[in-house]
Amino acid sequence: MSTGKNTKGYETPNHPYQGERIAEEADLISRYGLKNKEEFWRAQSELRNMRRERADCSARPRVTSTPPRRRARRSSPGSGASASSATTTTSRRSCRWT
Repeated sequence: MSTGKNTKGYETPNHPYQGERIAEEADLISRYGLKNKEEFWRAQSELRNMRRERADCSARPRVTSTPPRRRARRSSPGSGASASSATTTTSRRSCRWT
């Protein structure tokens, strides 16, 4: 039994017999020297995933990382309050395409 994921790395067309789509695929396969339609669908799915990820990354607001600020608090003797506190910063999820 092989290890790895058990899912296909591509999506096939919804309608298998569309003459215009078949002609376009055949043209692209011959132009780029692909072996078969499965290889074409794999490349198409990879491009679709890259575009989706790029759109998600560009739609997400950029958050700049700022150093924590120190605020002085007035504390009464014996209250146990610290003299400074740090604010939290939000970190941006890294994207491959930015």
